[in-house]
Amino acid sequence: MKKLPLIFTILFTYALHGQTANELTKTPSGLEYKITKEGSGKFAKPGDRIWLQYIGWLQNDSIFASSEQTGTIDIYLGQGQVTEGWEEGLKLVREGGNILLKIPPKLGYGSKKVNGIPANSTLYFEIAVLQINNSEPIQPFNIQNRQIVRLDNGLKFIKVTNGKGNNAKNGDNAFIHYTGYVNDTIIFDSSIKRTNGVRVTVGAGQINKGLDMALLLMNEGSKMRIIIPPHLAYANEGKGTRVKPGATITMDIELLKLEPEVAINQWDITGKESVTTASGLKYYVLQEGEGEYIKPKDIVHINYTGYLKNGTIFDSSVKRNEPFHIPAGIGVLIDGWEEALLLMRKGSKYQLHIPAKLGYGKDGSPPSIPANANLILDVEILDVF
Repeated sequence: MKKLPLIFTILFTYALHGQTANELTKTPSGLEYKITKEGSGKFAKPGDRIWLQYIGWLQNDSIFASSEQTGTIDIYLGQGQVTEGWEEGLKLVREGGNILLKIPPKLGYGSKKVNGIPANSTLYFEIAVLQINNSEPIQPFNIQNRQIVRLDNGLKFIKVTNGKGNNAKNGDNAFIHYTGYVNDTIIFDSSIKRTNGVRVTVGAGQINKGLDMALLLMNEGSKMRIIIPPHLAYANEGKGTRVKPGATITMDIELLKLEPEVAINQWDITGKESVTTASGLKYYVLQEGEGEYIKPKDIVHINYTGYLKNGTIFDSSVKRNEPFHIPAGIGVLIDGWEEALLLMRKGSKYQLHIPAKLGYGKDGSPPSIPANANLILDVEILDVF
């Protein structure tokens, strides 16, 4: 078993030996919990911002996630950022307290495999609630007396506020705020309080097809409500635990800013020799880095562009002008990328050819990555911490 973070060692010595089974309280939803440290502050309510530390493990005691790697995190309750089990459990513990959760698959990730967590897994978490900041809940757009327009593809939209300038085009970087609802009232995802706007590449399918189509009808400053049928939303896959397969969803969108498309060309590997590892990962070195090789748990600052074999870009931090930080070697990325990072150093530029078995496998990652897709990644290591 992995070494436990110091702040959790005493708490988990008890929990991981299976001695809590008869002491957990079960809620009507199937969530089981135990308050392992009484807090003295307030309870959280939907819309509140919560700062917390946590550790998560499976029934075999293997740890799959911990704030030891990420540091203290903050979430907004009731905005679809976490699973239903977390949403329910965080309402049961006071500020300053700790809670032990046993989350059944239906309140976790269900039949999906997520970041190394097997399908249909029961999840265990110890969560320390450090601080709760009260906040006003998200308000849906006012659409009273506004016209609903239905497109031939089944998408419906309601213009709430007109913007200015040209409409977005495929390839543009759009900074947006959005809130997604099921049954018109239950939030499954929202950007409003956790960021200053989400950057999406129009037409790249980063959120869903319906949102991409709506952006083509919007300009800077405009607001729109869209009603997205299943085939333009999450079809037979669903999203998380709130959006069931075949569900129609509603989204409120505000287009804050538009930036033109950044031109990207796949790196030229002409004359470069490939290296193939025992796993089947193939890579080309375009630039060797300097210093030590990346180690597990190092925080890596990365720029990347991902291509399908036919040259289609499925994701790019370069297009978004948005390099990202990730802890290496803890299973956050697909297997081929995780393996490659440990072969690289600060300043490295590698082109990775990742077979499907080391990528998204037979399931793919809809809508942008099909089943059994072999992937190409141009990866640059900007910094290592």
